[in-house]
Amino acid sequence: MNNSVIQPAAVVGGVAVPATPATFQEAILLNDYGKVMYFKVEFGSSATPNIYTDTFYVLALEVEDVQTPDWDNTFLTDTPFGGALYYSNTGSQELVVDLSSLPNDLFKGSGDEILLSSFGEDVTITTWYDGPGIGNFVWLWIN
Repeated sequence: MNNSVIQPAAVVGGVAVPATPATFQEAILLNDYGKVMYFKVEFGSSATPNIYTDTFYVLALEVEDVQTPDWDNTFLTDTPFGGALYYSNTGSQELVVDLSSLPNDLFKGSGDEILLSSFGEDVTITTWYDGPGIGNFVWLWIN
């Protein structure tokens, strides 16, 4: 929600002072860890709770097509996966990763069916954003 506040140095020249209300703890968290770009989803058997047989990543905020006039390429990649970073030029300046630039064996799009080897059945992982506004969230749903 606050990408207009904190952006890559290559886009705006560095970290800006927040123009919207943010707690000190939020600023420290972003400074130390950056923006959450992915959810790591791990599946395994309840018989062996800390052994995962299937691991996938889904984007926290997925854009169907970054090749539209609403998105500009930053010509930067994320770490550690090397996904191409784009930002919205429509006011929010939201920073997102292009799903098509990520390894298909690890990354799944929102709504994709995934066959789990540990269960032998399909699940669907869906992500969405219910904003904009204060108190709105990015959601992850596994069905």
